Amino acid sequence: RLAVGGRERGSRLLDVETGKLLWKAKNLPPNPQTLLQHPMWTTTMQFLNTPPSGNEAHSDLLATGTAYKQIQIYDIRSSYQTHNSPAAGTRRPVLYTPENLLTHRVTSICQL
Repeated sequence: RLAVGGRERGSRLLDVETGKLLWKAKNLPPNPQTLLQHPMWTTTMQFLNTPPSGNEAHSDLLATGTAYKQIQIYDIRSSYQTHNSPAAGTRRPVLYTPENLLTHRVTSICQL
């Protein structure tokens, strides 16, 4: 698996062997007052280590950092395994930092 993203590009998860798109992130919901989309500029990504369950060899959580001072965590567990199902899980972040919490762009993520 390979995770990619960039300026005005949401995070995407690709299968390295086949080149197929496995999962694609959605932006946060628009601002309710202005109805403007949140800007996207992914600058760093990290698969978060989770306790192994069964025969899974990879992580189901993807953390991303942005140039707009945000950290977002996506749960990609069911989204790429059952991508044709309407209940395939969310493509929006399950956790994200509130506005004005961080003062600098996020350029690296390290799990402790």
